[in-house]
Amino acid sequence: MRLWEQGVDRKTKIADECGKKNACKESGTVDITVHEVGEKGDLREIHRADGGAWGGPKVDEAFLSFLGKITGFKVMDVYKDQHMEDYIGLMLDFEMKKREIMPDKDTKVTIKCPPALVEMVQFMGDKLRMDHEVAKGFFQMPIDRMVEKIKQLLDDPVNAGVEAIRMVGGFSDSPLLQDAVRSNFPKLMLVIPPEAGLAVLKGAVIFGHSPQVISQRVSKYTYGIETCIEFDKDEHPEEYMFENND
Repeated sequence: MRLWEQGVDRKTKIADECGKKNACKESGTVDITVHEVGEKGDLREIHRADGGAWGGPKVDEAFLSFLGKITGFKVMDVYKDQHMEDYIGLMLDFEMKKREIMPDKDTKVTIKCPPALVEMVQFMGDKLRMDHEVAKGFFQMPIDRMVEKIKQLLDDPVNAGVEAIRMVGGFSDSPLLQDAVRSNFPKLMLVIPPEAGLAVLKGAVIFGHSPQVISQRVSKYTYGIETCIEFDKDEHPEEYMFENND
């Protein structure tokens, strides 16, 4: 609805990693779709939403797996079961750190360990420091899968003419993800709205008040009601035979 205000004109297809054509993202899954911005600012869906389970939670899983290798996976299971408040605090701290991990820096990443985990594992001190490359590795799988899927969709002739990628959702705030999209698709304009994590919610509110902003959708499934095959005199009753001259 506001794409042209961000430098995308009204005749653009955007790939929303969530147009020119747009592509959009996020949740625990990544959803990528292609829109075309109409003359009146409405959006026509060119390609239905596609994607997979490559969102921010996959980064969290990689971080927890890393912790499990240090502390022992059974220890982590007990920690989550018996100290849920501490565990939530740990993941909230990591959520903030995810936004600070840059592609071009090599400073160590420091995570504050909650008291209960420190006591269970007998850490020396209450902080976990890891090399920057280790922290970047948590993002590798979901980013690689996401880039691969975008390339696949852009190669589809149906999506020819995409000029911009719009990223929304919490994972879109990641500098690592933004850098990967920029470097892999340098010819496409990258649009990231302020507070990308809230963009999906705001869009839902806008759509609730003005459903006409989406003027066309692509059905996820189609249903056949009739079919025909080439006539075989040895198998098919002759009364069902007809000639198709198309």
